[in-house]
Amino acid sequence: MDKTNPFSLNVSGVADLIGNPINKVPGELICIFGPMYSGKTEQMRAIRMCNGESPPIYFPTTYYSACTGLVLKTHNNQEVYGSIILDRAAGILDHTKPEHLVVLIDEAALWPDPMELSETISKLLALKYCVITCSFDIDADGKEPAIISALRRSANLTIQ
Repeated sequence: MDKTNPFSLNVSGVADLIGNPINKVPGELICIFGPMYSGKTEQMRAIRMCNGESPPIYFPTTYYSACTGLVLKTHNNQEVYGSIILDRAAGILDHTKPEHLVVLIDEAALWPDPMELSETISKLLALKYCVITCSFDIDADGKEPAIISALRRSANLTIQ
């Protein structure tokens, strides 16, 4: 963590920790939480690049306003290649391939049906995928969304 900015994430450090195949445990849930603009999607991009088969990053359509065409962009205008935009979290199961050791799910708090997202993550964990998700953890009203509380309770590792 950058000592000058307590909300920034050390991209290379977390990517090394999570991205290294030796550190991934099948059926493990890893959550990255933090405020907007703190580098969570950049973390996902770095983790994706650390994995040989480059698994896609799944985004909800509610995040689609940040897209240019079919290429997602982060808040600092970095392109997120390999992203798949879905209306429903259950669609993640249709796109996940056996060679992907990890499943990357961004913007957990923005998926339209939190229960469906939770069920999808449970199914992926039962299939022995390492699921890595990230999201803001406090909404505009200063409250933690219910799905974030549930993920936090279930996570094997939480990075704040």
